[in-house]
Amino acid sequence: MRTSLPDSSRLLKFYVFAVAVGAIAALAVASIHPEWDNSDKFLNGFIAILAVGLAAEISSVSLHVGSSILSIAFIPFLAATFLFPPVWAMALGGVTVFSVECLVRKKPWIKVVFNTSKEILAIGLAASMFQFLGGEPSVYSFPKVPFAFVAASVTYAATNSMTVSFAVSLAEGLDFSEAWSRMYGGAVLYDLFATPFWDILPPDQQAEFDDVLHLLPTCASVLEFNCCRFVASAKPVLCCHAKHNHAEAKKAKSDDAEGLEKEVLLAEGAKVMLTCNLWTSKGLVNGAQGVVKKIWFDHGSNAHSHLPAVVFVQFHGYTGPETPGWQGIDPSWVPIVPAVACWETKAGKVLTHTQLPLMMAWGITIHKSQGLTLEKVVVELGDKDFSAGLTFVAIS
Repeated sequence: MRTSLPDSSRLLKFYVFAVAVGAIAALAVASIHPEWDNSDKFLNGFIAILAVGLAAEISSVSLHVGSSILSIAFIPFLAATFLFPPVWAMALGGVTVFSVECLVRKKPWIKVVFNTSKEILAIGLAASMFQFLGGEPSVYSFPKVPFAFVAASVTYAATNSMTVSFAVSLAEGLDFSEAWSRMYGGAVLYDLFATPFWDILPPDQQAEFDDVLHLLPTCASVLEFNCCRFVASAKPVLCCHAKHNHAEAKKAKSDDAEGLEKEVLLAEGAKVMLTCNLWTSKGLVNGAQGVVKKIWFDHGSNAHSHLPAVVFVQFHGYTGPETPGWQGIDPSWVPIVPAVACWETKAGKVLTHTQLPLMMAWGITIHKSQGLTLEKVVVELGDKDFSAGLTFVAIS
């Protein structure tokens, strides 16, 4: 509901002035006993967080009301609260917002002053709450005080949402509650839960993610992760090399060979994933996950030069018929045999690639996860998106 506010422009300017005075006062109080650590670790950390804050602030997105902006810079700003003394955390946030608002967005002075001031206030109040509850900002040791982390995050989010909502309510002629709900909705909760608190989760909650699928950014990181899991399993590992009818087929990528890999590492108890559709109506589809139970070879063959004759896998969600009652084989296990991919080159040469339609699946690439529906995963995005849309694929 819109309200008729007399001289709302004057009220808005007075409100911005009050917020600015509050920010200056907060900086002044925090500067009474300034703490400066001239070590390389402190300086490098400060510069790094400042750079991340600038990048995050520049990559902000528009909100639903007026021309207000919501950015993801709260993440490095909260990090600064936990790493640096209050005056330096506040200065970092203020410099970041002022620089972007002034030099990049070229906002009117009233918006520059307000956005800079409310960020300084939010960081200052969050830092005060963090220290009041026993937290100690440091780049050397990171004390685990769960309640202090949560309370500081709540304070930061609440201060930001309330100061901005009140300003928008004055500027747009809205009730405060309407401005808050239209602007943020669930954004304050997003601010809170987007903060990385893995280290303060109870051990039983961390344990829930020990055995779930990991999505990783690169093939190299997937190989490293899966190999670490093989080592931890302490089981003999079988390396299955694909068989080819021609040297040219050996050079082909898995996409050319109907999803069949050049090399598959297996072990009893290893997590695997199907790389092709075998029986879609019964759940044996590309991306189906399972656990290797048994690996059998033909009589007279060996693991060094032959592929397994059959690999028994227990697939989640398989609804097909049970296997015959072979000794030592559970009827619910699915027998997977080598598949043959056949294709023709532009020159008319027929190439074949024979391999088990499986791949390691403790961890897979984010690209490979596209199209899969996963109830619970651990996502590791890496240092940056080396491919456009990588993060979107991981969380969508």
